[in-house]
Amino acid sequence: MLLNFAPDRADHGCTQANLQRVTYPNICEDFVKDMQHKLLKSLFLAAGLSSTILSAQPVTLDFAPARDNTLYERAAGDLSNGSGENLFFGLTGGNAGMVLRRAVIAFDLSGINPGSVINDVQLNITVNMVPPNAGSFDGTVHRLVSDWGEGSSIAPGAGGSGTSAAPNDATWLHTFFDAQFWNTAGGDFSPASATTNLNNSTGTFTFSSPQLIADVQDMVNNPGGNFGWIILGDEGDAENARRIASRENQLVDSRPVLTIDFVQGPPPPPPPPPLPGTPAAVPALDNLALVILAILMVVSLLIIQRRGD
Repeated sequence: MLLNFAPDRADHGCTQANLQRVTYPNICEDFVKDMQHKLLKSLFLAAGLSSTILSAQPVTLDFAPARDNTLYERAAGDLSNGSGENLFFGLTGGNAGMVLRRAVIAFDLSGINPGSVINDVQLNITVNMVPPNAGSFDGTVHRLVSDWGEGSSIAPGAGGSGTSAAPNDATWLHTFFDAQFWNTAGGDFSPASATTNLNNSTGTFTFSSPQLIADVQDMVNNPGGNFGWIILGDEGDAENARRIASRENQLVDSRPVLTIDFVQGPPPPPPPPPLPGTPAAVPALDNLALVILAILMVVSLLIIQRRGD
């Protein structure tokens, strides 16, 4: 790519005769402004070309949850476990009231540019507790369509019974306790799902399907609609719920992980240059670009001064 740093003297009146008459610091302002504009434009073009070349290569990144929580079925809707070490999903046994648990989880995907191509998605969870007579079932992950919160609540003991919800916690009734509500008790989510079979043992299980790829693709292209997913267990068989590690779990390797393989799209284009006569905003340049800019400006000023002498 050829970068043109030559000033357009015909447009700005910086002719050879004018340059011979100017002395430092009374330099031709139009000439300098033209040089600044061309330099910044060329730097942006070079940065854009480099990012386009680099973005053509597929990359695989792991994302940690930005928030997670458990929805505990309860008429009062006042239980949660926002900052607890574990999440729960499925139907509890008779001793716990035969009530439902649902896990909600979301990830910050702002590091992936809108327009990127999502090739593959895997959601990995670690089951760390199963009931004594647990059976296998197909767990499902559904995209949430309402925003929700994670408060400071921490359930005691194993955490299966929850605790009093803290402000902004998600509960069975609330998206943000205690003023905002789900449209449907138990969470607002899409019927489309990704499925994986959970047997009666502990360990890591992976959700991976075209539906998850479609979910992430839309979340990346429309960040305002990224509310994460809800995990449902066996909701028809009592005493077959599951406990999984949350993002706060002390065992870092057991925390949920979202693995995404994608081709990074180009970054958003820089703002257009200001109209003539309007103050120009200073672009956000990295240190190397600022050094290059300073060197070229000094060189241009020395050339002008020498011609003026």
